[in-house]
Amino acid sequence: MTPAHSLTGAVAALLLLAALSSCGSDRLVGPVTGIGVEEIDVFAQSFVQEWDILGAQFAVAREGKLVVATAYGFADRARSDTLGLEHVFRVASVSKPITGVAVMKAVDDGLLALDAKVFVELLADLVPPEGPADPRLRDITVDHLLHHAGGFDQVGDTELLLRTKEVAEVMGVDNPPDSDAIVGFVTRQPLGFSPGSDTRYTNVSYVTLGRVLERVSEQSYEAFVREHVFLPMGLTRPQLGGPLLEDRLPGEVEYNSRAERWPSIFDGQTTADAAYGGLHLAGFDASSAWVMSAVDLARMGLSVDGRPGVPDLLSPTAHSIMVTDGAPGSLSYGAGWALVSANVAESLGFDRVAFWEHTGAMPGTTAYLAVREDGVTLAVVMNQVDGDFLTDLARGFHRAVAKVRTWPDRDLFPLYLP
Repeated sequence: MTPAHSLTGAVAALLLLAALSSCGSDRLVGPVTGIGVEEIDVFAQSFVQEWDILGAQFAVAREGKLVVATAYGFADRARSDTLGLEHVFRVASVSKPITGVAVMKAVDDGLLALDAKVFVELLADLVPPEGPADPRLRDITVDHLLHHAGGFDQVGDTELLLRTKEVAEVMGVDNPPDSDAIVGFVTRQPLGFSPGSDTRYTNVSYVTLGRVLERVSEQSYEAFVREHVFLPMGLTRPQLGGPLLEDRLPGEVEYNSRAERWPSIFDGQTTADAAYGGLHLAGFDASSAWVMSAVDLARMGLSVDGRPGVPDLLSPTAHSIMVTDGAPGSLSYGAGWALVSANVAESLGFDRVAFWEHTGAMPGTTAYLAVREDGVTLAVVMNQVDGDFLTDLARGFHRAVAKVRTWPDRDLFPLYLP
C-alpha cells in the first residue's frame, strides 16, 4: 500500500497517535515547516471520530502545491482494509464542477457557444418528432443549463432517480435507461418555469450538458473529460463509476449506506442496497458518477483557481465566466460551482474569505471541494453520508485552514501523481 502523507505539527501528531492506531489511518508526519497546520489534522480526526465515519480522505493544496493529505479509517465495510490516499471514491454531485469545467474548456476550444439553443442546435434528435411537450424547451441555452436556469423542475428531477422503469417504458429502451433516454424523457415533460427566469438545482441540467459535450466533440462524455480536462491536469485515475459492488474500480472503496434501501434501478419493483443497485450512475454520469480521490480533487481545484502555481486549464475569460453568478433567483451559482462571498461566508460562521465550492452526497458517499480566493483548495471524500454533518464538515474545515499561520513548503503531489 502506498503510504498516505500528511505534513503536520509534531505536538499534534503525538496527541493523536493513540487515537489513530485504534481507528486506522495512513499518513506521514513530516518536518515542522508550518505553523498551525496541525489544526487541520486535529479537525479531521475529531470529525471522523464524532460522526463515526467509516473512511475519509482530506487534502489541502495551496499555490500549486499539495501541502496536506490525510486518510482516516477504512476502505471496506468489514473495517479490515485501512484507507490510504491511493483509494478512490464516488464524488456524487462534485461531478458537476467537473462537467462545468469541461463545458468551459469546450467553449475555449471553439467547440461550443454558451448561447447555443440546446434542443434546437445540439440535441434536436432527442426531442420527439411531434415537438417537445413544452415549447419553451426550445429556448434553453447551454448557459441556462450551467446555471440550473433551464426550466427543469427540482421535484421531477429527484423522482427521475427512482423512475428508471417508467423512463425506459416511455422511451422504448431497456431498463435502466441510458442518459440519452433520460434527456429524451425530460423533453416529453412540461417545464417548471421559463428558461432564464429562475434557478432550481437539478441533476438533469448536467446530464444534458454531458450529451452536449458528446455531440460537439464526437467522443463519449467520459473520454472527452479525461482527454481534455483530467490529463492536462496530470490526472489519470478519475473514471466513471458503476452501480454494483462488483463494478468497483481498482482501488475503489466500499460504501456504507447504513442499510438504506432504494427501489432497484433494474426492475423498479424490488429494493436494493441504496449504494449498490439503487443509484443509476450510468444514466446520471455528468451530474453524479465520477470516482476519484481527495488528492485528485485538490489538483483539479488548483488547475482552475486562476492563480499562479499550477497552469490553469481555462482562459482568463472562461475562468471569469465560471466563477461569476449567472443564476437568476436566490441561488448564487457559476458554471458548476456554488459561489460564496466573503460576507456570506462570515454570516454562516466561516472565516471571512470568498470561495467557490460544491458538495456531493448520495447513499454511502460524501464529497466536498472548495477553492478559496486566498489560494487554498480544500477537498474531502468519505464512504458514508449524514445530511446533518455537511455544513459542519465544510465550516470546520475552512475554520481549521484559517488557523494556519505559515504553510509547509514541501509539495506532496509528486508522491501521488505520475
